[in-house]
Amino acid sequence: MALEQQLRGFVAGVEHADPEEVVRRISICEIDSRKYAALVRAAREVAARVQDTGLALLIDEVDAAATAPRQRPARTTPSARNVVAGDPAYLLVSMTAAGRGAYECRSSLLTAGAKAAVLSGAVTLDRADLLHHIEPLEAGMATTRDLARIGTALARTLLPTTVRQGLETMLARPLVIVHDREASRVPWEVLRVGATHPALGAGLSRRYTSDALSVARWRDDHDASDPLRVLLIVDPTGDLSGAAAEGEALRQLLGRRSVTLDVLSGRDATRTRIVAALGTGAFDVLHFAGHAFFDAGEPEQGGLLCAGKEVLRGADLASLGNLPALVFCNACEAARVRKRTRVSASPARQFGLRRTMTGIAEAFLTGGVANFLGTHWPVGDDSAFAFSQSLYGSLLTGDRLGDAVLTARRRLEAIPTVDWADYVHYGSPAFRLANLQGKSSG
Repeated sequence: MALEQQLRGFVAGVEHADPEEVVRRISICEIDSRKYAALVRAAREVAARVQDTGLALLIDEVDAAATAPRQRPARTTPSARNVVAGDPAYLLVSMTAAGRGAYECRSSLLTAGAKAAVLSGAVTLDRADLLHHIEPLEAGMATTRDLARIGTALARTLLPTTVRQGLETMLARPLVIVHDREASRVPWEVLRVGATHPALGAGLSRRYTSDALSVARWRDDHDASDPLRVLLIVDPTGDLSGAAAEGEALRQLLGRRSVTLDVLSGRDATRTRIVAALGTGAFDVLHFAGHAFFDAGEPEQGGLLCAGKEVLRGADLASLGNLPALVFCNACEAARVRKRTRVSASPARQFGLRRTMTGIAEAFLTGGVANFLGTHWPVGDDSAFAFSQSLYGSLLTGDRLGDAVLTARRRLEAIPTVDWADYVHYGSPAFRLANLQGKSSG
């Protein structure tokens, strides 16, 4: 009886309030086989009555008891278009202090598909244990062989068994991690469940939860005849040859496409000129190749280091109207400079003092940027070059941002380098630059 009333309400609701047919499916879960059979009979009866009104209600039965777990599909080649398909799974994570030297990490996994469910739990962990896992990454001492071990250890340290098991069943779907400030300091891209890293499987992106965030402000009504417009900021401090080489390569790549490219390089890339350019509201993408700055005590003060060592912060965007839909900060905030070889930076002694990714990303997300790409630890020049070339090559052919990031990760993994896990994407994996050119989103 409850199901019949629910379905009648749903049908009446979507008939009158969902003209665009946003609602596609209602999933009802029941683990008792007898009750499951009764629900199926009731749903069929409601479907028959609905058809008499001219509507159609299709019943798709899934007998969980007789359905084997899905095997992870074979990995597609890095060059494949639309690498990822299907609705994403969501992992919601929050971390709070739990006494001296400890954290409580609470997580909820929202699975997707016909077996949609919510799996929740909490674990208490020692800060020293977490530091033990992440310090090699932040200090630039981890190797590609270490990533599997670190990723597995992070999963076991931070997530309860039920959530880890649920993640294993979702490896064929993109994963979106929604986290708070404390949990943002975890290199989730390294996370490993089962036999793979979700960031390399179907892709991983992040959403950040904070009271300080504003609604994203970017113009999505571009005329189909308007070319994409990119603001390229290259080596404002004049001391990064790798950034200069990356900028020149992007000039050539974007120049071969229908892209309007504005370049501010070296001493011309002042904070005043960059803010003025963004103030026009004309740019779809801001790409920055240079130094980044962060303040461990005040992460919102982080930003991009401009000519004259001035800092472009998220607060500088507050008065601007239309911001770029994508900001790609291909810079290192952890070591302040991009490394050519392994660096020997001293690791943080307290987890609470490390605000590397949040400092830059939070500043720009607070300013209203919709999609932000940046790095967690010092990135190699070769990796930065390869990632940016792959990313824009995919985006400009119509790929979704999540697919483009995944393809670029796999390109770095093939080098091989740990930097495939270095890149962090805050925003929507379904975003396409092609949409801004009036093309179909597919």
